[in-house]
Amino acid sequence: MAEEIKSGTQSSAQKKQPPLWKGVSDMTDKEQTNMLIDIYTNLQRIKSAADRDKEIDYQIKAAKAKLEASGIVTENLDIH
Repeated sequence: MAEEIKSGTQSSAQKKQPPLWKGVSDMTDKEQTNMLIDIYTNLQRIKSAADRDKEIDYQIKAAKAKLEASGIVTENLDIH
């Protein structure tokens, strides 16, 4: 593929598609800060929970719902 890029023989579909890393760099500082606050508060909730296993299960369900709402299948990520 590197040869294709150098020689200019990429298909029009390849030229229109943005690089995969571009989506990652589009996260703003505010979004990153909010994400880290969520992680921190979730860990604090687990740490102080009377029933840690129940809280961990809740956190997993919430994270799974967010991922699936974004179209990410979580089934293969589960540890059994």
